[in-house]
Amino acid sequence: MPSKHNTRLSRERIIEQGLQLASQHGVANITLRKLATRLDVTPMALYRHFANKDELLGEMLDAFIVRARVIPEQPMDWQDWLLAVGNNMFEALKQEPSWIPVFPHIRLKPAALHVLQQCSDQLISAGFTRTQALEGFVTVIHCLLGAVAMHSDDNDGIAFARSLQIIIAGMEEQRPLHGE
Repeated sequence: MPSKHNTRLSRERIIEQGLQLASQHGVANITLRKLATRLDVTPMALYRHFANKDELLGEMLDAFIVRARVIPEQPMDWQDWLLAVGNNMFEALKQEPSWIPVFPHIRLKPAALHVLQQCSDQLISAGFTRTQALEGFVTVIHCLLGAVAMHSDDNDGIAFARSLQIIIAGMEEQRPLHGE
């Protein structure tokens, strides 16, 4: 029987156990009841930390993104940078593909927004307009989600890497020339 009061319960512990549960059973199979049982608390105890399941999933996705470390640490040209970000995201999501169906329904939190901002900044500094930068990033994300969802047998990501190179080549054709 879950204990009614667990002083060790925290947002971080709930998120950590939620990520473990997602890894074992898939994100779609997470229920607050299962998570509460795993934490040895009542389901209502979780509501002291999260308003609802959607808020919890958003925080879990954010923690997943932070752990994936998708932003390159080394400076590089925009093409290599975008390839690195895309490949890092692919590697993370192919390990946890159960995020794909719920991704569009989760409100993005700081880590996801940071990745978006970094990609936008990188592309704008390469000469793209803000609109082009956001469209390019969204195109990469769509390709990524499709590649992970549809090509789970492509474990090494060759098809995704080719698709990403095609996107980058198309972006280069659309990039305004410097000095005009």
